[in-house]
Amino acid sequence: MAANIQRQAKISRVIYRQLLRWCDRTGTIPFDPIPPVTLSPPLVNKALLQQLSADDTMNNNYNINTSNKINNDDKNDVLKMILLNNAAVVQQSKIVMPVYDSSSLRDIIRVAYRLSMLSQHFDHQESNDDDDTKFNDAMKKRVNLSFEAIKALNELSVGMLEERKRERDHHIDRSGVLFHIGQVVRHKKERWRGIVSGWRKEHNEKEGKVLTHYSLILDAGDAHLFNPNLSMLKLHPGREQGQPYMVEPDLESVKEPCLARIRSPSTEGKFTSFDSTDGHFVPSPILSYEYPFDSPPPVVTEDLPSFPVIHDAAELARVSHSVEMGIRSVSSHLQDLVMKSSDDVISNALVSSFLDHLSDICTGKVEPISTISAASATNNRKHTKTGTMMPSMAAAFLKAFGELNQELSEVLHLRQIALQNKHKLRFSLGQIVKHKVYGFRGVIVAWDPKPKVDVSRWDGLRNVHNASHIPFYLVMPDQNDCVKAFGSERSFRYVCEENLDLCPDKERLLSSVDLDDGWSFDKKTWKYLPPQDAMFKYAEDMGPNENDIVACIENLKQEISCIFLAIKNNNFSHNENDGSDDNGTSQPFIQDLSMENLFALLRGATRWIDAVTVEDTIKEVWKSHNDPVLRFRLDDAMKHLFAGRRQEALTVLTEIVNEDPNYFEAWNKKATCHFLRGEMDPSKEATEKTLDLEPNHFQALVGLGLIEKDKQNNTGAATYFRQSIDLNPWSQVSSSLGPCIDVIEATIKEGPTVTDGTVSPNI
Repeated sequence: MAANIQRQAKISRVIYRQLLRWCDRTGTIPFDPIPPVTLSPPLVNKALLQQLSADDTMNNNYNINTSNKINNDDKNDVLKMILLNNAAVVQQSKIVMPVYDSSSLRDIIRVAYRLSMLSQHFDHQESNDDDDTKFNDAMKKRVNLSFEAIKALNELSVGMLEERKRERDHHIDRSGVLFHIGQVVRHKKERWRGIVSGWRKEHNEKEGKVLTHYSLILDAGDAHLFNPNLSMLKLHPGREQGQPYMVEPDLESVKEPCLARIRSPSTEGKFTSFDSTDGHFVPSPILSYEYPFDSPPPVVTEDLPSFPVIHDAAELARVSHSVEMGIRSVSSHLQDLVMKSSDDVISNALVSSFLDHLSDICTGKVEPISTISAASATNNRKHTKTGTMMPSMAAAFLKAFGELNQELSEVLHLRQIALQNKHKLRFSLGQIVKHKVYGFRGVIVAWDPKPKVDVSRWDGLRNVHNASHIPFYLVMPDQNDCVKAFGSERSFRYVCEENLDLCPDKERLLSSVDLDDGWSFDKKTWKYLPPQDAMFKYAEDMGPNENDIVACIENLKQEISCIFLAIKNNNFSHNENDGSDDNGTSQPFIQDLSMENLFALLRGATRWIDAVTVEDTIKEVWKSHNDPVLRFRLDDAMKHLFAGRRQEALTVLTEIVNEDPNYFEAWNKKATCHFLRGEMDPSKEATEKTLDLEPNHFQALVGLGLIEKDKQNNTGAATYFRQSIDLNPWSQVSSSLGPCIDVIEATIKEGPTVTDGTVSPNI
């Protein structure tokens, strides 16, 4: 066996060196997103994995209890190499390491090689001296995997990496190229804005010269201005369908700082962030490689943004860290609150899911908002230390907590609706019903007191009177019945109560119904029993612990509301239920999550997707109220508004502000409702009331700007729009500001129009 080990070790060393040489040849070429490398048994010895996952790597506290002892220095070396790749996950069953470029791949190869050597040691200790079959099989699999890795890397070289080199060669010469990658430009005629994401020199036969064509990422708010028929239709590598491809003479650079931030999901993967110092988007490693000399021009002092933006990386890092720690502390506080409940309550599936969510936030197990931020943060640890990526990390924690709060709000809101309407229903969850018209059978899995969609033109409701005010049920149909009724399988059916009957006893045995996990069939009642979360949402009987479960979830939501209210009011002495703790001292997490910090994070956000998350958090804080009933009624009003029932929404909002004249978010929604109804004077009055109560309300400032724009007062509108962008630089109102600026500049250039001795108001 010793000779076999030496032979396999020699082969491993040869392959290891060949893989490293491949990394050296590829140099700094960045990779497209590829699946992470996963090492699991038998490629890595199972006992070794268990020891690695059990070790306290941060403290080098090794506790090896098995007979397979290894040298701590060797093991320390392995763990240090794994830690070089920040996003590596070490578990008892596997090690997962993401790949970004040849540098990270080199680290992975070194880790894999060292783990292979250690695994051989473990395999040898575990094998029988008389039968080394298991040992040989494991060795062969590792060697085969190494050969497969070489093959895959060579294919990668021939394909993606060679193409990337060719793209780079095309863009070495920038002579005659006016705009650079990441620069924000505007179409001279159509006036939409976009980010330069690529360029190519092409010979124009009509003009007899070489012209530069640019691939652009269009701003989402300007999309309605873009005429695709005027865009160049010729494709080139990297161009996305539906995005502009324009010739240089049709474009101009954006000078106005308030218009420089472009909002588009297409920026993900292409640009890492927005640099507010020189007003351009920072290219991803791939774009930077393919366009090596596309650096932005030197910053001119007078071109700096006119609105306050955090340029101090240390200050932004401090704010980001405070927000992240605040969210962690709040989650820990809420976790402790839930754990005061009985074991029967904690074991409830819905309560348990909320606890798991809180635990993930406390331990930092939050999903990054985008893959590019994860790659940047883990591929360059300096970014995290200097605070470049810290706003994105803070936003990820805010997003995770916001999702928890949203889920709590939704389940409680659904339960409230269920309690108010359950007595009006003919059917309940889990009952097996049959459609009167089409004859299919199915299981009721949800219901609405009124349809959530417009059903006025549905064929199956022609003979149903007033269908828009009748309960509707979400029915999971028997697929065999659907084939008979419709000719093919169908997903869920949304059915009016008048079109359903309780299925006859002899027909209740369904043969093919696709229910989510948690549903079970009760032979005694011939009903399907819903999972615990559905029972809660639709006010079904949850057994003897129902009141305690409801109280636990309501208390959790109420505590979050109290925390938001304390943040909203800058009340740093908040504590559970009574606003101050037993000693009268402050809760640190309230100050960490202060409105000042949230607004600083909003202004300092370098990516649109992060800014949206922070903005949503601020708006959720603004909606908080010490009366949960009033808070729910605000949501009801917005549901009316979104459904087009503006009068119903206005009625509810008027009742809310009459009950609490200081509830400024209700005033803001009331202003929106008036505006959508074309009632500009009441809208302006409600908006001004909002700003009297909350001067930093960026949405209300947008509202005033839209009212002034409706009056053709572009100067007044632009003033309000700028004030809003001053607070929220990524605001979508930049799409409204651009046309205002154009009208103002054109009027100044041409001079105001005078009619009957009066000056035209359009300036």
